[in-house]
Amino acid sequence: MITCLSSVHEALRDDMHVLRLAPSVHSVRVALRQLLLTAEGQAQEGRADRARG
Repeated sequence: MITCLSSVHEALRDDMHVLRLAPSVHSVRVALRQLLLTAEGQAQEGRADRARG
């Protein structure tokens, strides 16, 4: 199993092979920025659809 959650890793590591991924701060910032841009784009599309409505 692969997880990013330390609690899941701790709970399962004695029962199975578990790999914990720990992303860098930079990677988390890039992912959050991309998520924000995607959400903003979807919000703008929704507003445009309602305006055409």
